[in-house]
Amino acid sequence: MRSQDVKATCNDSGLGYAYFAAQISLPNGAVIQKITIHGVKKRFHVGSVNGTVRLLRRNFYQNLAETMVSVELPYTTYGHPSETNISNPVIDNNNYSYFLHFRFITDVNGDSTDAYAELHGVTIEYTMNKVSQ
Repeated sequence: MRSQDVKATCNDSGLGYAYFAAQISLPNGAVIQKITIHGVKKRFHVGSVNGTVRLLRRNFYQNLAETMVSVELPYTTYGHPSETNISNPVIDNNNYSYFLHFRFITDVNGDSTDAYAELHGVTIEYTMNKVSQ
């Protein structure tokens, strides 16, 4: 699965945080190998910017969300960080829903209005086991 030409930009207006979530659909039984995010986070004056993308799964029966993997946006220059250490990498659509969660947080010292993060896309690489007939 590859998400292209999708851009989410969050400019902090003194609120201190923003969250974006997108449900994703992967084939049942797929094994996630790698997640790569595309974007940048910047800070011009005061404050630290935290731009993290997490792949989560939510249990249908207990309503609990578990983080499968977390990747941090690169600082200052556009980049493509990735992670291959995936917790519970096998997709189980009978018991879980899956979604991406983008968290953008600045510090709360009151002067971080010039901090921002841009998430331009996410690539999820997975494999499927071939079914013999």
